[in-house]
Order: sequence, then structure tokens, then C-alpha cells
Amino acid sequence: MLSSGAARVFWLRALKTHLNEGITALQDLIDDDTISVCESNSLRGVVEPGLFIMVQSHQAKICKASAKEVAEYVDRTVLSDCERFDIDLKDIELVDNRWALKMDATAIIMAGGRSRRMGQDKTILEINGTPVIKYVFDQLRLHFDQILVSSSNMAKYSFLGVEVVPDEVANKGPLVGIASALRISRNDTNFVIACDIPEVDIGLVRQLVKKSRNFDAVMPQTGPSQYEPLFAVYKKSTLAAIDESIISGNYKILDPLKKCKVNYVKLPRAEQIKNLNTMNDYLQFVKEKSGVAI
Repeated sequence: MLSSGAARVFWLRALKTHLNEGITALQDLIDDDTISVCESNSLRGVVEPGLFIMVQSHQAKICKASAKEVAEYVDRTVLSDCERFDIDLKDIELVDNRWALKMDATAIIMAGGRSRRMGQDKTILEINGTPVIKYVFDQLRLHFDQILVSSSNMAKYSFLGVEVVPDEVANKGPLVGIASALRISRNDTNFVIACDIPEVDIGLVRQLVKKSRNFDAVMPQTGPSQYEPLFAVYKKSTLAAIDESIISGNYKILDPLKKCKVNYVKLPRAEQIKNLNTMNDYLQFVKEKSGVAI
């Protein structure tokens, strides 16, 4: 690590049962804004890094026990022949002092609503001088290898520099927008987010994407009958049920998912996903971000 350019290298030796205490003691020696690289499978059990990569040999037939224990948390498994790796290091970037690697997934920003409760187009309201939709886009762009915007107004969002997907059937709500974007997406895994969720919990987003293995969709649940369909993961396999629902004239988002295999993820607190529904919501959020009321 020193020969690769690290400023300092620490060797943490601790029993597995005391790893939490060990890493806590180590953190006391490191500044909060220090960028770190760690080599350990077991450490992932007590630490949530910005990025967790596991390296596997092309010829490996056996997986270490320590690797099996944390395999569900892997952001990317890199294959190696001991000389080359199937990853481009240029794809790894620092975002807010955290490592980030684009997922093989598409983010779909839903921007086709009429903003009735807001009283005006919420997508172009500004947060610190940035339109809300770009504020959301900027948080997603370094984590997904494709971003689509679902909207019938293609010219309005051309400044984002990504494809804007119009609804196949106009004015029928977000279910049609989701279907239209899923059809265009180049990835099987797609994260759908409403344009009025300004604070994107990327850690939660990555968890939802990881939990999509062996499922058609992953849906956050914030109460007994409260779900977040516009902050959820949809595989292309949901398209058949969604299309069937649309053809029948049923445009309720949750109904076609009853025919799909959905992983419902209960969130400890509803405020993890906060929408800007009204002007008061918007003004309060801007005040919190800037310290100045508008």
C-alpha cells in the first residue's frame, strides 16, 4: 500500500469478536475526512464502506468462509487472472469523500407529474441555485451507468444531457412512465425515483439494488400498508404484469406487482424518503440546506 501511494498504513490485529472495538480504536487515530482503503472481508461485518469490492480468481472453485459471510454486501466482484482485473479503475471515483463505483443499473427519474399540491412545476424549483431535478440527478449520476428521465416534455430536461423518455400513453400516471422507461433501459435492474425526493440516501439505494437478486422488484415499506413505489427497484421482468395492468385500464402502481416476486424492505424510519409535496415542504428544505428562508 505504501508503494501504491498511501500516506500511512495501519495493521489492525484483533480477534473477530473484538473487531468492532479494534476499528473504533483505529478510527481515533485517523481524521474524519481521511480517505481510506482497507483489505479485509471480516471488517465488512462491522463497517459500512462507501464501496466494497471482492476479488475472485478466474480459477477459484472454493470461496473462503470470511468471504461467504459478507458476500451479500458486495458492490462488485472483480475477476482476476493474477495479472489483469476486469475493472477499469477510472470507473471508481470519490463522491463526498466516499468511494463510488457505478452499478450495472439504470436510474429512472420520474418527472411527469403535474405538481398539483405544489402549485407550480416542482422540477425547476431551485435548491442553492440548482433545479430540483438536477439536484437529484447529480446525486445519482456517479452511481448508475445509465440515467433516464421519464417525461413527455423532452425539451425541458435536455439540459441534463440524458435520454428523456415520453409516456407511451399520455396522461395516465407514473405506471405508464415506468413501463416506457423500463422498455428503453439497457439494464435489467432499474431504480425508479420521484423527482421530488431531493435528499437521496445512496446507501439505502445500493441496499435496495443488492436485495433485488432473485426478485422482480424491491419496495421500501414504511408502515403496515405504506409503500414507496417511486423509490424502488424494478427489474424488466415486471414489464409483463405492468403491461397487462395498463391494457386492462388499471394504472395503480402496486396492483401489477401483486403478480411479481417483490422483496418488501421495512425501513426503520419513514423520513429516510422525504418528498417535497407542498410549497411549505420546499421552503423548509431550502432553509435547512442554506440556513436562509426564501
